[in-house]
Amino acid sequence: MKIKKTPAFTLTEMLIVLAISAIVAGLAFTIISLFTRNVHHIQQNYSVSTKAHLFQEQLSLDFNRFHSITYSNGLSQLQLKTPLDSITYHFSENAIIRNTDTLLINNYKIEFFNFGIATEKGKIDAIKLTLEVTKVPLFIFKQNDATSFLENDGN
Repeated sequence: MKIKKTPAFTLTEMLIVLAISAIVAGLAFTIISLFTRNVHHIQQNYSVSTKAHLFQEQLSLDFNRFHSITYSNGLSQLQLKTPLDSITYHFSENAIIRNTDTLLINNYKIEFFNFGIATEKGKIDAIKLTLEVTKVPLFIFKQNDATSFLENDGN
């Protein structure tokens, strides 16, 4: 009686294919994991930079819309006023509040200026805000008009 051989893979060949498949699957999982993590970091950086940019735009608009800008160091409060309207910014350790809007900005350094001189309180015409996350200082100023110069003793 003649034994007929059926064509098939040997056990060794199957184990080699299984090992190679496991290595390829592991590499694919690692690459997908790295890609997902990078996308998350990119989204987070974009979100932070967008918040900083929107804050800069809002503060710049407010600085140029209001005539009187004063800072109270004891209250950590920036008051922007015109005869018809006013806006208040409150600065705390982990947030900046504009009237009822809360801007969650952590770790920032803020400096106030009046006619190019750093000041701790009183009238201001420029603000320098350095965010820890972006490391790029935001410098916002307003154009002083003639009354500002007269109020500053003409200097």
